[in-house]
Amino acid sequence: MTAPPIVNLRQIAHALGGEVSNGQVLCPGPGHSRRDRSLAVRMSPTAPDGFVAKSFAGDDWRDCKDYVRGRLGLARDPVERAARPTSPVLHDPDTRTRDKARTLFFEATDPRGTLGEHYLAIERGLSGVLDDALALTLRFPFGLPVS
Repeated sequence: MTAPPIVNLRQIAHALGGEVSNGQVLCPGPGHSRRDRSLAVRMSPTAPDGFVAKSFAGDDWRDCKDYVRGRLGLARDPVERAARPTSPVLHDPDTRTRDKARTLFFEATDPRGTLGEHYLAIERGLSGVLDDALALTLRFPFGLPVS
């Protein structure tokens, strides 16, 4: 018994773990995290597979089409795959993002005595909340003292 064919954008979005936006599905690209929305998939009656895939993360369009075909249960074209030049994977997007977040965190400073602490105290009414433990968790991107 075969699965029923996918016929609308909501079903495609569900299968790809994405969401419908402006007549297309925005979803994670191949190898990207579940929250990623770097791949756009649009229905196209003139496309051989019935859809067009566009990566906004620089992923190869053939990888994207194969990924979408696989998630939708569509057969892929072996001729297109055989003619494809191979390219090495240059980065793991999740690792790059994690490394950037770590760098930003450790470049930031203790918020005590900065505009960040001033903002929390004056604008949010949270005077005196920055103890040692919280100061290690909350970071301030600049070491600007309160003037």
